[in-house]
Amino acid sequence: MEGTLWRLLRESINNLKFIAVGGVDFSLAGNGGTDCINFLPAYQRCLETVVFTSLGLCGIYYSMGGLEWQSSDENTKSFHKEHANGTGLTNGNAELINKNSTNPTHPDQQVTLFFRSIIIRLSTISRHFTAHKNAFFKFYAGIFMIELVYKTITRTAIFLLNPCHVCTALQLVLLRFRDEKRRPWTQQLFRFHLYTVPGALIALMFPILNTRLMVGEVFIYFVQHSLILITPIHLMSTTDVYKPEPLTNVSSIHGKMDFILNTYFFHFLPFEVSDDWKKAITSKAVDLVRWADWFCKAQDPRKFFDNHTSFFMAELVFFFLCFLTFIHAYRHGNRYMYVWIGIFIHALNVENLCYWIPELDNFWQAQGFLTFFGMRAPLSIILGIYHMFDYVSYVFVQRMHLPWWAEGPAVGLGAVMLDMPYDIMGIKLVWWTWHDTDPNIYDRMYWVPWNSYYFHASFACSFVWILNASRKVLVHEYYDWKKFGREFLCCFLAGTLAFWLGTVQFALFYHPAHDVYGVHSEITSILFLALYAVIVYSADRRNSNSDAHTGNSYWFDELSLAVCVHYMFYMILVLVADPKNIVSEGLHQPIGPCNETQQVLTPTGMVLQKKKYLCPKDYDEKYFDFHCLPGGRHPKQMGDDPLEWYAVCGTDFENRAEYVVIIWGICILYSLIFYQAAARSGRTPKVFRLIYRQPKITKSGKDWESDSFREPLIEEDRKGGSKSPKRTPLSAKKHN
Repeated sequence: MEGTLWRLLRESINNLKFIAVGGVDFSLAGNGGTDCINFLPAYQRCLETVVFTSLGLCGIYYSMGGLEWQSSDENTKSFHKEHANGTGLTNGNAELINKNSTNPTHPDQQVTLFFRSIIIRLSTISRHFTAHKNAFFKFYAGIFMIELVYKTITRTAIFLLNPCHVCTALQLVLLRFRDEKRRPWTQQLFRFHLYTVPGALIALMFPILNTRLMVGEVFIYFVQHSLILITPIHLMSTTDVYKPEPLTNVSSIHGKMDFILNTYFFHFLPFEVSDDWKKAITSKAVDLVRWADWFCKAQDPRKFFDNHTSFFMAELVFFFLCFLTFIHAYRHGNRYMYVWIGIFIHALNVENLCYWIPELDNFWQAQGFLTFFGMRAPLSIILGIYHMFDYVSYVFVQRMHLPWWAEGPAVGLGAVMLDMPYDIMGIKLVWWTWHDTDPNIYDRMYWVPWNSYYFHASFACSFVWILNASRKVLVHEYYDWKKFGREFLCCFLAGTLAFWLGTVQFALFYHPAHDVYGVHSEITSILFLALYAVIVYSADRRNSNSDAHTGNSYWFDELSLAVCVHYMFYMILVLVADPKNIVSEGLHQPIGPCNETQQVLTPTGMVLQKKKYLCPKDYDEKYFDFHCLPGGRHPKQMGDDPLEWYAVCGTDFENRAEYVVIIWGICILYSLIFYQAAARSGRTPKVFRLIYRQPKITKSGKDWESDSFREPLIEEDRKGGSKSPKRTPLSAKKHN
């Protein structure tokens, strides 16, 4: 009887081993390969497993005391709060009265939101997941069961121990916990599993699929890893219990930094560190954290979607448009890529100068997914708006093959045509706010300063003029990759100097007419844009370049798609947007003493005046008010310091039909103009690229008779308006 039991036990172990590793083919690179399997002896694997597992368990044991546990009373309150609201999400407007949630300088909240955003930025899901918990769990469990079946059939069950499958099992456990049965350790289990989630992103970025040979295995692979990334969103949206670990606290940031450094840094140094050195290092570490906090802020996407839905969608659209411009630049290569980089430098330069120069600090952007430079510049501005306006206009103008002196004004006009619906809808939907009394932006059309169009035209024109001039001086007409330093210098000069040349264009026309003679900004802007239009029209009328009117059968590329998406987005937005329900919480014009003024120095030397602070009882910005705040009362400054961070509320359309007419009208009209440039002009210009070749090696040595080091030029990418270089014929004789 005993022998039979041992035999059954051995057979069971052999069967399990057969299912676990019987089908593993170690000759495949995806399974490690033969070199990997034989790299370490068995005893070393066992020893390292025991040692490092012990160290890991010790680390977990000693770190348990630093965890933040939620009491049962807090857990119960959280449960009742969720069910009182009907969902796990709190109302965005109600959060405005919560001091901790509205304080942008609270590191606990900001780090938590940043950690959330890093995980859930990979995918956008809607609230309906919270209403279908069981359906989501069943779908996820079904996917994992199919994966289990695949592993069993292929006899590779050992791979169920990889981190992604363990993460899936943890997520299924967390999904099945009932609300009333949640305990504090559930929160810690959720936080622990977050450390395994980034592995799914790595698996999606670098998939290993050569071991998945059955039908549907590859599909299940991508679905499972995508669900790993989506599940944290679902869990955090169901209850406040599931939230990441807060890493810092504003009241004890130095103390926590001391604890972190003492526990994980100073303790492992082979020498003693004095208390003074510890304090100095801790202070520098805190400064680094504060600088990083100033450099980039993040907000909870759920709150972002609830309070400012239109800007939430706009940022996604702008990221997509920027991606299209990058694909075009990457596909065409060399100088087009440098133009894309130059526009990025131009965006950084212009935005930061506008924030740092007091006379130009007259607008405040809404808070996006990520907002940089002290919560002033959303990522969609730096990588989105500038590339959509300037890069698209630049390439379309290149297809027109205009003279160099007309390219700048043409790009400026193109930028204005792309900017106009953005400006009109953006300010109405509170994507930013303007200074209330700044004299340079006082004259408006649909709350858009006329100088905004002057600004975009002059700065885009200046960028192109400086780029063309620097390339004329520093590089050849053809592209030589060995002179990449000069190529980068050209785009760097264009990106940094365009602001100042654009300011000169303001100083030559706008400031004398407006500041000295009191001419309305509408007149100066229209005349300035009309001058640009005359320059472009004159150059195009007498354009003798044969490539300017050949037409382009393949005109619908990435940039044409970008223009279509750009205009269609505003045409849909003006029909469905509800500005009255917008809550824009962030930096706005500071609220302070109503009578305090500030000087505005102009390039002409004149000194103008504007109110330094917003007066909530007397302001003329009708696109926002404070009706969504508790009691409809405007925010007030605390003490003597001005109030910079507060919430404003959007206002309803005075006449939506008028907005529909102007947005649809300019979008259709400007689309036809861009179509003429894309399809009726010429092809995207190409530049000659210098190709270097290695010397030919023969049996008798190097072939010194031929020019083996370089081939003169090949037509890969050509500057607009230039002709192909003359090629020397092989023979003067004609061949039949």
